[in-house]
Amino acid sequence: MGFLDRFFGKKPENVPSEQQEPLPESWPYELAEVPPDKALRTWAALRQEGAGKFLPVIHGNRWEFGKMAEAAGLNEDSVDVILERGRSASFSAFMDKVVAMAPEIYADPDLGEWPKEAATPYEVFALTAPAPGKTAIIGKVPTSQSWELPGFLKFGSWNDCPWPEEHMAAFRHWEELYGAEIVVVTHDTIECRVRNRPKDKDSALALAKEQYIYCPDIVDQGVGSISALAAVLMVSDSWYFWWD
Repeated sequence: MGFLDRFFGKKPENVPSEQQEPLPESWPYELAEVPPDKALRTWAALRQEGAGKFLPVIHGNRWEFGKMAEAAGLNEDSVDVILERGRSASFSAFMDKVVAMAPEIYADPDLGEWPKEAATPYEVFALTAPAPGKTAIIGKVPTSQSWELPGFLKFGSWNDCPWPEEHMAAFRHWEELYGAEIVVVTHDTIECRVRNRPKDKDSALALAKEQYIYCPDIVDQGVGSISALAAVLMVSDSWYFWWD
């Protein structure tokens, strides 16, 4: 499924209707189902309710949640092992690894021209343009650290998507610098809110390069250039990541 399909909320073909999508019985965290238009409001209320005990995370509709749970089940490492690795993981080491694997792509990437027109901010568009479905699934994950969520959810380690501990390292880094907080984790996306946008072009370009190494699809199948991404980041309080 491509970037524009995600953006416009198109559901892949040959997917059973949501009424036929049971919730996994073995999922370890408490779940709630709400109408999609109430998901963000419910997330905010649960975030306040769970302070110090759990963090809510929106998983999209039943189909998206089911695919995420299926992928998590393929990771044979325990959550405890993943968390231990993630808490000591280095985002700079992750970036160095990616660059070393494909220096012709990442070592000195073409930035593209800075957009001449004002950029359109990202929205949390898993919610504003949700995939078809009657409900949104919200999980209650027993952590007070947002950057730990990919570890608890065993998110990643398929195709070009980073490993769970690498997601943890990225979001710990971005939380420290930008106040990034994960709001949405579906089967192929992470969306977050940020408290501190990059203040100038140089810092925005530096951040956009990091995000390109972390998730090249948001440029290559998304905004088209690192400069275009940097311009979006300067005006956005939400970030979006997607892996094919």
